Amino acid sequence: MIAPALIIALAAVILVWFGISRGLTPLSELQAEIAARSLLDLSPVPEEHAPIEVRLVIASLNNLLRGLAASIDGQQRFLANAAHQLRTPLAGLQTQVEIALRNDMSTELRGVLEQVLAATQRAAHIANQLLALARAEPGSQYLMAHQNINLADLIESIIGSWLHRASVKKIDLGFEISAAHISGDPFLIGELIANLIDNAIRYTHSNGYITVRCYQDGGVVLEVEDNGMGIPESQREKVLERFYRVDGSPGNGCGLGLAIVQEIVRQHGAELMIATPDNGMGTRIVIRFPRAA
Repeated sequence: MIAPALIIALAAVILVWFGISRGLTPLSELQAEIAARSLLDLSPVPEEHAPIEVRLVIASLNNLLRGLAASIDGQQRFLANAAHQLRTPLAGLQTQVEIALRNDMSTELRGVLEQVLAATQRAAHIANQLLALARAEPGSQYLMAHQNINLADLIESIIGSWLHRASVKKIDLGFEISAAHISGDPFLIGELIANLIDNAIRYTHSNGYITVRCYQDGGVVLEVEDNGMGIPESQREKVLERFYRVDGSPGNGCGLGLAIVQEIVRQHGAELMIATPDNGMGTRIVIRFPRAA
């Protein structure tokens, strides 16, 4: 009597274990799908393959995701609209001050207007940076327009607008580029390149050099190298944070340039590295993109 009872009990355990495993398989698959998502993915969780018992839970989760996406969207739009609204009056103010400075005036008044002009330029720069940051933040990923981009062509179209500013500081701004295709948002990649060049010009001394490179090396590599003040190794992680500036940094930067670059790099699945050039002076920013399919 004991032997059949043990066999029946063992069979019952096996059947229960098999039934529970089969019954929980959809939940395991759902858990794996949610765990595999990135922080940028706020799309609804599919309900079709989930057990009926948990569909109400999934519906509530999807409502939460939709609310979170709407909240992030509202925050992004507010920041973008605020920055955009600031740009127009600041540009007008800057123009008026520049016109005023062309006239004859006392040395004291000229000094005051020059300070107003510098403050206006700084405010306009911060507004532009905030606008770029609003577009680059994770919550705005669904606004990205991925295209096949030839990085060399994009650099050529951007670098010309920086030549005058570099020549004013007597900086040799050049490029060494070859065809290299990536998949990304042209606006954001353009902002990334512009911020790297802007940072390099700000922190490179007169008679220095800046070189922009792009080439294929397994993936696609973008480099911006200068012989400026450099970034100490102990602060290379901190300079990627918002509003952080290296002690003793010259100029009127706001500490957002590399933070914007870092956000864009993350959204494009790329990697960023800060190094010192081979000559031991300055900074080399290296960004590795996946090659476009």
